[in-house]
Amino acid sequence: MVSKGRSILNVAAAVVAISGGACGGSGSTNTSGLVSCTVGENVPGLGSLQVCEEVSAANRQQLQQMCTAPTGVLPDAGISVIAQFADGPCSHVNALGGCRVTSGGMTATAWYYGTGDDAGVGFTSADIQMLCSSSGTTFVAP
Repeated sequence: MVSKGRSILNVAAAVVAISGGACGGSGSTNTSGLVSCTVGENVPGLGSLQVCEEVSAANRQQLQQMCTAPTGVLPDAGISVIAQFADGPCSHVNALGGCRVTSGGMTATAWYYGTGDDAGVGFTSADIQMLCSSSGTTFVAP
């Protein structure tokens, strides 16, 4: 059985890795000025934890290159991991909250949300606030 802590740490680690860069776009018209990368881990019977990072479109190429499934996460017990780039902002549907950081002139927001039988694999908005606080980032309400 995969623990709630392991899931959030795996996905959070992926976001930290992506935060060093950015994800890329599909060529459609982007009026938001943002691009995003969604990384998720599906845990059978628990649902999925997804994190979507958004940055300005000026960082498209960098984010697109970094938008990959985390390495070192082996699919076990039916667990699957995805990474998907989008030429637009993250969805805020079912968002638990976001952690925002500005570094080197780039602002990135990592939105945390879940889908499935147990949205967020049991996480709450308060858990995300604590995650943001412990990582020195600013919590953004959904």
